[in-house]
Amino acid sequence: MDTYVRSYMDCEGYVPIALVCNYYNVSCFQSSYPDILHKLVEVQGRSKYYELDVVNETIRLKEGWEKVC
Repeated sequence: MDTYVRSYMDCEGYVPIALVCNYYNVSCFQSSYPDILHKLVEVQGRSKYYELDVVNETIRLKEGWEKVC
């Protein structure tokens, strides 16, 4: 994980979804932030890779996030 993202990580390994949406590989899809958030919430139970904190609009790796803190 890149050090820039780690600098925004809280003590539980979550980073703001808005931060992730600003990355080129995400922003090139030209979807709005609400659309991306809605899709993440919609599929969160089926994801093997991430967990959401919907209230705080943050995201983290499902496994191994402790290793990058």
